[in-house]
Amino acid sequence: MSMLNKLKASAISAGLVLLAITGASAAQVPAELVPLYGKAKTAGAREVVVYTPYGNHDPLWKAFNEDFPEFSVNAVVITGAPLATRLQAEKATGNHAGDIVIGNASATIAYKELGYLDADTPPTVGTLPARFKDPEGYFQIPFTNLFTLIYNTRLVAEADVPRTLDEILSDKWKGKFTYGRVRGTGATDTALATLDYNGALTPQQLRLIHDNSVESDGNGPAIQAVAQGRLPFDLWAPTQSVVPLQKDGAPLGIRFLEDSSIVFGPGVALLAGSPNRDAAKLLKAWLYTPRAQAIYAAATNSYGTIPGTPLPAGLPSVDTYRFKDIPAAEANTYLHNFQKKTQPIWEY
Repeated sequence: MSMLNKLKASAISAGLVLLAITGASAAQVPAELVPLYGKAKTAGAREVVVYTPYGNHDPLWKAFNEDFPEFSVNAVVITGAPLATRLQAEKATGNHAGDIVIGNASATIAYKELGYLDADTPPTVGTLPARFKDPEGYFQIPFTNLFTLIYNTRLVAEADVPRTLDEILSDKWKGKFTYGRVRGTGATDTALATLDYNGALTPQQLRLIHDNSVESDGNGPAIQAVAQGRLPFDLWAPTQSVVPLQKDGAPLGIRFLEDSSIVFGPGVALLAGSPNRDAAKLLKAWLYTPRAQAIYAAATNSYGTIPGTPLPAGLPSVDTYRFKDIPAAEANTYLHNFQKKTQPIWEY
């Protein structure tokens, strides 16, 4: 290769990196998005309404608007029973407002079974691993979060931080750790069910998680209890919520436990009856581009699911993560059956 060609290749490579960070002009729309972009512009709708549990994704929605100035995202932060009620009402009345819904695996599968979703496989998910795709195309998972042990660095020296689940459950730390409430659904339930599915959780461990802990009402209160020094540890803390507190000076450390940390993410799905369908499909597809995947890492402290996506700064690599996900087709049934193990202990 001539020196001129080498310089050209180097410039192209640098341009691609810059594009992922700074955005694309209309002339630089990724090729696989061009048909969707054209169709969305022709359709005329200019806003995509997203029902989401995440209030920290504004940088993502802003970047989408920068890449496609004709379109904006109206992110409605809603989850749980209020979201289920809204989706039920929209389907019953035919008065559809939402375009995309983001939710945990069990909720998303339930929405699929209730007929709230339409199948949609974006053209950008060709390299997305199978574990992050609904086999029937109803939802995909663009990012995951690490749920693991966090600790107060003023109360516990790094050398003394437990490295296994059995260590944290020992008498040494009895009454000194917390977690988000076990109630049949939610992040802690999903974490426990995933361990159970992989044969990594014994009945004795399940009992000790309850008996030796100080349970919190949710993930937020659990993290705050550790940040404020009321307890040394929080099991299965969502690290995407921990990193911003660390940046603000909270004395929090993160420890990846290979035998019990869990990695999972939400399903993103197109709602049946979406009034802004073509723009919604464009947004869904854009989430799997290098630009969006890099923003998940840089701005939301999450792990993008497209291979090769950068790691979120300050968080451990999950390359050694070994647990299999509960298959999407089995998740609701498995979680329901797992409640038979947790309900007698937590009495929810």
